Amino acid sequence: MSTTVYEHEIELNGITYLVDIELYGECIDESFDHEFGTEEAWGFELTGLEVVQVMSEEGIVTNLEIINKIENRLDLDDFNDVDFD
Repeated sequence: MSTTVYEHEIELNGITYLVDIELYGECIDESFDHEFGTEEAWGFELTGLEVVQVMSEEGIVTNLEIINKIENRLDLDDFNDVDFD
């Protein structure tokens, strides 16, 4: 399993938040056979995410209601283009 932290901006109730999200992923075998042999290929699949920190103009957000609303708006499909080290 690999992880990376990604900074994401999200607007909620007219306020812009900077959210640090830890993304989890796994390398998957996408190899296939064809008439010339086996083509080896590897891909990457996101398996989860976790909000690490939320910031606003006033500083670190600790209000769990706001953090939960932000978490509920996040979807793994939104982060398919994020590069892992």
